[in-house]
Amino acid sequence: MGIDKRAKEGEYNSGNGTVYVLRQDPKEFVLQKQADTRFVETVKNLYQTKAKAGTMEFKNNLYLERGPFDLIAVMDESVDAKPYTQFGILIDLFDPTLPVLDVKTVQPGEQAFLFNVNRVEDKNKPQVLAAASRVYEENRTKNSYSFITKSPAQTNNVMRILLPAQPKKVTIKDPAGNTIPDAGSVWDQVSKTTLLTFENNPDGISVQIEW
Repeated sequence: MGIDKRAKEGEYNSGNGTVYVLRQDPKEFVLQKQADTRFVETVKNLYQTKAKAGTMEFKNNLYLERGPFDLIAVMDESVDAKPYTQFGILIDLFDPTLPVLDVKTVQPGEQAFLFNVNRVEDKNKPQVLAAASRVYEENRTKNSYSFITKSPAQTNNVMRILLPAQPKKVTIKDPAGNTIPDAGSVWDQVSKTTLLTFENNPDGISVQIEW
């Protein structure tokens, strides 16, 4: 940033921004009550005065959006004890059953990891949205979607798959070509996804879905 590493405490210009050097051990901010007051005021001044980004707000939650994923954490030692509520067509990735929700409420002290189906770029493209395995050799036709999925033995696979229509037939086979029984899928009309569950195999399980 073009600032001398021995620079004294204070404010410095760097590129199009401003840097404020604090010559204080960060651990000191948490050793005593309200010891972070000066630090917070410095950040507030830079945010509101230098960056002119508006009024700095204090919240008890952290929200991060990355593509179709929503990551949420609500702190239990913060400015208030309000929960965080997220709306949408949401697959709860922290729930091993991969349920589809229209609302997720995250309480203080909790976190959430969600797949937001509303942000899928091509909703007409058959695709695995979430699974306890890796997917290979995908093949798509007008009325079918097939792939190979692999994961460690003696583990259960739960998959939620986006499809253009409700499946008419689902065929699941082990590496020897034997059909795995009870291969029926559970369809969710709102999200246009089907839920499949079966035992994993590191040599690959083949899945064929027709609609």
